[in-house]
Amino acid sequence: MIKKILIIVFLYILTLFQTNPSLQFYFKINIPLILIFLYNLHEKQKEYFGVFLAIFIGFLSDVFSEKIFGFWILIFLFSVFISRLIKKYVQTSFF
Repeated sequence: MIKKILIIVFLYILTLFQTNPSLQFYFKINIPLILIFLYNLHEKQKEYFGVFLAIFIGFLSDVFSEKIFGFWILIFLFSVFISRLIKKYVQTSFF
């Protein structure tokens, strides 16, 4: 439980840095998107905490961005879908 709360807080802080107008010159890469993709890649198939993370961080990104509302939620959910497809159909071997 503590681990999940720390992940949420860490991704919240990264989302705030990502959407801060004064720091956008430093963060060109969407770091929360990459971290959610990697988290879902290593999550078990029956768990859905990664989907919750994608919706939550997508919602926060939508609130703080200038794009149409729902854009980032769809992007983050699409990354969850792609990571679960990769995990299901591609054999990965980790050390």
